[in-house]
Amino acid sequence: MKLRQKLLSTFGGLAVLALLNAGVTGWAIYNWQISNRELNNHYQRSLLIKELRMRVINATQVIRDAISTGEPNARSLFETDIAPVQPYFRDWLKLAQDEAEKKQINELKNAYLVLLKDAEEIFQLLAEGRTFDALQSRKAKLHQTSFPLFEELAAQAI
Repeated sequence: MKLRQKLLSTFGGLAVLALLNAGVTGWAIYNWQISNRELNNHYQRSLLIKELRMRVINATQVIRDAISTGEPNARSLFETDIAPVQPYFRDWLKLAQDEAEKKQINELKNAYLVLLKDAEEIFQLLAEGRTFDALQSRKAKLHQTSFPLFEELAAQAI
């Protein structure tokens, strides 16, 4: 074998290795970008759920304070605390990856709507001056039924 053939075969082998290296590097970068995007979406969804959960917890604290102190602006404070929750659900639905997650969003939203209905009932009782009934309703419905269900579903979603 001549020197020229040896050099050509050596440099040909090096060229193939360089192309293979470039291909593997490109493939790894592409997969890393996909993984990074998925992880970022996961963190965004988790943060939305946590923020949603905190808004609901703060709003339920307003109900407790309204019963114990008779705060006249409690309903408006509650509505202010709970106002961003609907956009959070909408944003979370946009980030949902599959049908199972969309189902989970709908379950949590239904639990949230039940919690809102119970809160509305409590505020109605307070408006009628029936503080004791509002306290009983808070214990029976809000703390034993709707809020624990909401908490459980939110924890599963996180």
